[in-house]
Amino acid sequence: PKYQDIQFKMNFPFKNGDNLSVFGIGGTSQIDFLTSPDKTVNATDLYATPDQDEYFRAAIGVAGLTYMHRDNDHAYSKFSLGASTQFNGDNFYRVVRNIDSAGNYIPVTSYHKNQYSMYNTRYTFSYVRNDKISARSAFRYGIVSEMYNPFMVDSFLEETTYNPELASNTWITRMSTLGECHFLLQPYFQWKYAVS
Repeated sequence: PKYQDIQFKMNFPFKNGDNLSVFGIGGTSQIDFLTSPDKTVNATDLYATPDQDEYFRAAIGVAGLTYMHRDNDHAYSKFSLGASTQFNGDNFYRVVRNIDSAGNYIPVTSYHKNQYSMYNTRYTFSYVRNDKISARSAFRYGIVSEMYNPFMVDSFLEETTYNPELASNTWITRMSTLGECHFLLQPYFQWKYAVS
């Protein structure tokens, strides 16, 4: 398996008390479960399937910025804009081989038999206003808007070896969300009062 990641956060203060913050985090991982390198039937692998190679990939990324504006000692506003995505993907290859009299594998061929890709991407904008009216009372209001772009495709190869009724191997798509888009809008208001 291979893993790598990166993250950062930078703040840019202004003389008037405002502040701009830029941030991001990302990472990738990959792991291969391979049976094709095995030379004999006695080879043991706790994770690989005996007749297929698997290539799994995953990644995540988040980036955004926040701007805080201070009106006075009792009130401030904050604007945030961000984007994030998450990916999972897997590819499977059928490994075809014969076995000789000594128990050694004789490679014949391999072919792509299954794959899926799943991206979950989200864009977010938020605004919040905070006002302190008195030592006991304060209120906050704002809005959060989000746009989702899910992209999920899952397909597999219908094989004649396992379905003799087929004239040839045929790719079949089990799921596809290509072109979908969803929106979410959340306004809110909060008032806090300290009794004592």
